[in-house]
Amino acid sequence: WFSNSMQRVTFSWDADANADQYQVRWKQQGAASWNNIGNSPGNDFKSIFPLTGGATYQFGVRKYCLAETQWSVYSTTITFTQPLCLAPTGVAFSKYANGDHKIEWTGTGDHVKYQVRYRAVGTTSWTTLGVTPGQAFKRIAASQMADGTTYEVRIRSLCNTNGPNSQNVWSFYSPYYNYTPAAGARLPQMNGLTVENVYPNPTSEMLNVSLSVEAQRDVEIRVVDLVGRTIMNRSVNLGAGFHTEQLDVKGLDNGYYMVIIQDGEDQITTKFMKM
Repeated sequence: WFSNSMQRVTFSWDADANADQYQVRWKQQGAASWNNIGNSPGNDFKSIFPLTGGATYQFGVRKYCLAETQWSVYSTTITFTQPLCLAPTGVAFSKYANGDHKIEWTGTGDHVKYQVRYRAVGTTSWTTLGVTPGQAFKRIAASQMADGTTYEVRIRSLCNTNGPNSQNVWSFYSPYYNYTPAAGARLPQMNGLTVENVYPNPTSEMLNVSLSVEAQRDVEIRVVDLVGRTIMNRSVNLGAGFHTEQLDVKGLDNGYYMVIIQDGEDQITTKFMKM
């Protein structure tokens, strides 16, 4: 039996009352030699990590019976492929109109949710933050990151791998990304309207367009292909506050599209991928 989490596997078996201890052996398929790991008396499981996503491994276990003063033969070898879960890429940083910090990234369709951690360069303690499922960005209060200070940021993904026991698997954390907030840097705005995020990106069915508005206004949201043809158009009247408009894009051909949010003659444009 296997359980997956954070690129490790937990291998367990039915306990034997006559066993004084166990020994697990494992190797990546094709390797010439086995790795042997002893197990404390009474434990009927062993965790092994880190494993390489997408690689196939072989496992077996044997028991030692003190009454017989000998090891048993190894169990039947079990073959297991570690699910592949990749950390997000395309990490970018910006600031909201009120000075809050925005970290965004590019995920894939098997990503269920994310986790962000950051720390000031030269320190050892991480601040770890959860991310709302389906969102490929994190908003951090202005007070949590000081302008002019450089921060290390890492992100990991929880993937739906459809692996053993239907358990999701965490990726390793991404490489380090450095972010130095600058005074005055802000996300693009137009007359008090800010595009908070367009997610999930990429998407296969629904696209969420999150907007914050300072005062009531009419806004037009258009989906345009890369040659400029309008594929989808929606006009909405938004009151002051935070809004999320959902667009059904499952009927679109796979590829890249632009989302244009327009308020009168002013507009903000962002890109997404349909997959």
